[in-house]
Amino acid sequence: MSMPTHDAPRAPDVFTSFARRVALAAMCATFTVGVLAPAPALAKTAPPKAVFAASAVATPDRYSADAAQQIFAAGGNAVDAAVAIAFTLAVTCPDAGNLGGGFMTLFGDGKPYFLDYRERAPQQATRDMYLDDKGNVVPGMSAVGHRAVAVPGTVDGMWQAQQRFGKLKWKQVLAPAIRYATEGFQVDPRLQQRRDATAKTFAGKTNFDAYFASLKAGATYRQPELAQTLARIASDGGREFYEGRTADLIAQQMYGAMVSSRRPICCSTGLSGVSRCRRTGTATRC
Repeated sequence: MSMPTHDAPRAPDVFTSFARRVALAAMCATFTVGVLAPAPALAKTAPPKAVFAASAVATPDRYSADAAQQIFAAGGNAVDAAVAIAFTLAVTCPDAGNLGGGFMTLFGDGKPYFLDYRERAPQQATRDMYLDDKGNVVPGMSAVGHRAVAVPGTVDGMWQAQQRFGKLKWKQVLAPAIRYATEGFQVDPRLQQRRDATAKTFAGKTNFDAYFASLKAGATYRQPELAQTLARIASDGGREFYEGRTADLIAQQMYGAMVSSRRPICCSTGLSGVSRCRRTGTATRC
């Protein structure tokens, strides 16, 4: 951390002069040694490959950090740990982790790889879907409610990253998140503060309080439905979220009980150096 120096007392000139003389003497000594005893020629060899005996992670809460530690202890690599952190945060810090959002992953292993799994607009999205019949923007419609929801990319992105670059089994990586969702975790006061602020935005517009009303500081917070979702994803792979029981539940939530058929939420991922994951999806109501 830099410190202000405009008020600091200046060092006496005697000390400055002495320091300069010492530095000059050291430079001269180095030069003299170099002239009198030239360094022996060294054979050209490849630099040794770096070997790390420890790992480090930065996470917003202790639960995700513990998840990473468990993964490393089981022999997992950085990708396994990152995926475990992401799913754990979906349980213990939902404003940092998620199943219903998206992001991207940059991975280097001799060459760079880039996975883009940000959210995508559904196939049935239209240009004017946030406008009223007079062509005016409806305040808040693009931010809160069913029409504000894009096709999530997180689950497929984590699945692709772990399957391509991870070492452990998929179920092992999701195990910490499933445990925290099932057994619960102690709510941090800051998490409740963020919950309270968010509740004001969603009040009367979503079912937010039905799930997060009991998120109180110091309480043990359990999420059995989320645990079931994570267990399905762990058992059947990332595509379960887009094609299985979870996709059916999403369609029912978006369209109600009148859903009788549904096309899969499609995702096609290619990866060669730098690539883009494309995804579109829809739910159909009869």
